[in-house]
Amino acid sequence: MSSVAGASPAGAPTESCGGGGTFAGTPGPGLWAQDGQGNGVAPWSLGTTRDTQVCVTYRDVALKCVSWPTAGWTPGVFMNYGTNFAVALNQDGSVNSAANPAASGSIVSVFANGLGSITPQQGDGALVNLPLPTNDLPASVQALVPDPNSPRGAGTMQVAAEVTYNGPAPFRVAGVSQINFRLNTNVGATYRVGVAGEFSQVFRIFVTPQ
Repeated sequence: MSSVAGASPAGAPTESCGGGGTFAGTPGPGLWAQDGQGNGVAPWSLGTTRDTQVCVTYRDVALKCVSWPTAGWTPGVFMNYGTNFAVALNQDGSVNSAANPAASGSIVSVFANGLGSITPQQGDGALVNLPLPTNDLPASVQALVPDPNSPRGAGTMQVAAEVTYNGPAPFRVAGVSQINFRLNTNVGATYRVGVAGEFSQVFRIFVTPQ
């Protein structure tokens, strides 16, 4: 992407190599585009509606539009492609993986979007810097563990995990949040992030077997 024809006031490009995207007519900062896929940031100005027009554009001409619902918050956790494991950091800052699992009971960090507004408000496409803004809505993390009282042990119960930080991810594009939480001692537990009654997809963390 050698040429940037337009940019948001915060510096993230809204058009690159002549291509871009709009949300209800407002250009959205782009993060990445390759092999028929483009990743962008929905503008903070979007309202809550069931039929927001999202369009791929080239030289200010809409090539393809789809109608997507928008909401004030819909949490989603960034995942390792093709797996049910979250993109996560261990307590020492290293990348969580099968070869580098977290210790049971340690703190891990996951990254999410769709957690709602932040204060002070940041520009579309801005990179979050210090001092950090704050998320207006608190995020919770639930461990989903087997329920010993369910028939044949097929059911699960939700156990609140200790959240030590919930807020914008430092030096990442505004809208990406970092959530630090303590792993449940149950190595087989899966987790989900909750915000004001809405929940993310379930995810797992690589944990050292006990």
